[in-house]
Amino acid sequence: MKIFHISILLFLLLFSGCSTTQDVRNDSEFYNRYPDAVFDPVSESAELLYRGKLSYMDGDLIEASVFFQRAIGFDYYNPEPHMLLAAVYFNLGWYDFATFELNRTVELLNSPEWRGMIFFIMGSTYYRQGKYEDAYGKYKQARAEGFRDQRLDEEMKDIESTLKIKEEKSTSESEPEKKKINKKKKTKFEKNTNSKAFYKKYFNKQIKKTKE
Repeated sequence: MKIFHISILLFLLLFSGCSTTQDVRNDSEFYNRYPDAVFDPVSESAELLYRGKLSYMDGDLIEASVFFQRAIGFDYYNPEPHMLLAAVYFNLGWYDFATFELNRTVELLNSPEWRGMIFFIMGSTYYRQGKYEDAYGKYKQARAEGFRDQRLDEEMKDIESTLKIKEEKSTSESEPEKKKINKKKKTKFEKNTNSKAFYKKYFNKQIKKTKE
């Protein structure tokens, strides 16, 4: 009798499990969500970037930072999530964190226009903290990359006046040499994104108050 009961239990467990699995496999949603059951970290990073941007524009900078950090984890060598995370820190006034992230980002970028802009933003973080010598150094690097901006000129003059530094004219002799050295291939992000438009949108824009 015991053997009969055990056989019945095994039969029910076996066929109930199969039917459940079959129901899941026949569900079209299963295949839509898990095509071939292959995980693509780059696609996951892109989705997190998209969600982070929505949170950012809604003013929820803390939530946005979480999405951007996760996006970096899935696609570290994409400069965009690094830039966006730096923008979050910059707008929160967390300048040390912003500088750290920008230092990582500049290593991933190859075009002078992007590198110059990053050195300018780094200089701005130091300038806002009253670290004028550090700011001046980054502004000089921005100029060396060919970056030009009215704020850059104004703040450099202010620092020169404050620290009594003689104005240093950027020599045109070093520019051709810089162009020869910098022949690395641009990243996809650099090709598809205008650096000044990106700066205006994320670093130089009044956004809603961050949710507490």
